[in-house]
Formats: sequence, structure tokens, C-alpha cells
Amino acid sequence: MRSECRSLEQADRLGWRTASALVGCLGLFTVSLLSLAALAGGCGDAYNALGSREGEDAGDTDAEPQAEDAGSESSSDPVDAGAKYVFVSSALFTGNLGGLEGADAKCQALAASAGLAGAFRAWLSDSTGSPATRFTRSAGPYLLLNGTIVANDWAQLTSGTLAHVIDRTELNVLATPTAAPSDGAAPSILYVWTNTLENGKIDNLSAHCSDWSLASPSVYGNRGYIPSVDYGWTTGTNGPCQLTSALYCVGQ
Repeated sequence: MRSECRSLEQADRLGWRTASALVGCLGLFTVSLLSLAALAGGCGDAYNALGSREGEDAGDTDAEPQAEDAGSESSSDPVDAGAKYVFVSSALFTGNLGGLEGADAKCQALAASAGLAGAFRAWLSDSTGSPATRFTRSAGPYLLLNGTIVANDWAQLTSGTLAHVIDRTELNVLATPTAAPSDGAAPSILYVWTNTLENGKIDNLSAHCSDWSLASPSVYGNRGYIPSVDYGWTTGTNGPCQLTSALYCVGQ
């Protein structure tokens, strides 16, 4: 009887220890779960705080470039990077221009003397070439020196109708008529050596003062009329090659 009771007592103690151990383990497990939950909550708060800060920074970053862009636009040159200047020469020349290359050199010299950067060529045609074969065709606007648009692009420049007459010189002053020549012809400043159609191609195979190399009264060169915005700006009249006329100079 005593042995049986002792066995029961031992079993009872063993059961109590086991139960106590289990309770202890469950307690640790519960504590661990609570700790993980607290840790997760803290990380979530930190994540939310970080996310909010990053969002604010992103907003600030977006706002700052917009302010810079606005400032850049207000302070930058209004002329687009693709724009080309065009002017009528302040100097007048006979039909002996030294060929297309000589005419180009005259335009370039006038542009350089006025402080204009870039290459310029004369709107001029003969048996060796024309603007249609020699010019860079800009997708940007063609402008007078005061910013007035002559044509929005090459397509309009060669369409037969300009947005504005080419009436300003390389000095950004209006071209003014000179005294009429002794033969009674209209003031030469109103006319420009061209021999070029409105589409940029050669006008006449012979009306180019012998490839712009003669200043003779017996040969003729085709000319444009400055006050015109239709095809007349580049074609429609001619004159003997000893007369003086201007050149249209176009940026490349």
C-alpha cells in the first residue's frame, strides 16, 4: 500500500513538473509572440515614418526642378536653338558677285561684322546650284534679327507665302530705299539678286549675270522685291547686271 502511494506521489510530482514545464514554455512562447508583435509594430511605425519622409522628399524634389525650369525659361534666349536668322544685306552689289561662293562670302562677312554667329549663305541661283541644292533645310523658324518670324520652317520658306517680308539688315535696322539710279530704275534697295523661284530652285537658266560674274548692261539677272510676301519676294523682275541690288542672307 505504501509503495503504491509512493508511486502515485512520484507520478503526481512528475505530472506537476511536466505541467509546470509546459506552462513555462507556453509563457515564453507568449512573451516571444508579444515581443515580435511589438517589434513589428515599431518597424511598421518606422516604415510609415520613412515612407512619409520619402514622399515629402520626393515632393520637394519634384517642386524644385519645376521652379528651376520656370526660372530657366524666363531667363533664357527666346530664340529656339533650331532657329535661323535671315536678313537683307545693308550693302548693295552689282551682278559680279564672284559666283555663288563669292555671294556666300559677302553674306558671311556682313554677318560677322554684325556679330552674328553661324554660317550664312546667299539666297541665289545659277547654273552651279540653288538654295534647294545648297541650303540646310531647317525644321525651326527663320527669323529677322528682331525676332519676327519670316517662316516657321523650310516648308513655309519655300511655300510661296512668307509670314513677314525680309526687310531688316544684318544690323537689325529696316532696309530703306536709296536714291534712284541715273537710268530711272526703281531704288535698288528694294530689289535683291536672286534668280530663284519661291521653292528654292533656279528661276531662269540664263538670267544670272553669267553665273554672277559680270557687271554688264548687256546681261541680266533676275531679282526679288523686298516688300512682297508672296512669290514676288524672290522672283518676278530682273535688271541689267551693272545695277546694284542687295542679297538675301540665310542662316545655315
